[in-house]
Amino acid sequence: MRSFGVLLALSPAVAAGIGFLSLHERLTARQLCAVALVVLAGAWSVRRAAPGSP
Repeated sequence: MRSFGVLLALSPAVAAGIGFLSLHERLTARQLCAVALVVLAGAWSVRRAAPGSP
């Protein structure tokens, strides 16, 4: 279950990276901060999960 949470936390960053590499899209500083906050929140929630929780 933790690996699924990590994948969900990284999906915005992966999508932004794919958009940058394949579609040559540029992200503003605000969008980059938003991606970073989503990734941090997902990582924090996975880290805070109890080891025995499903």
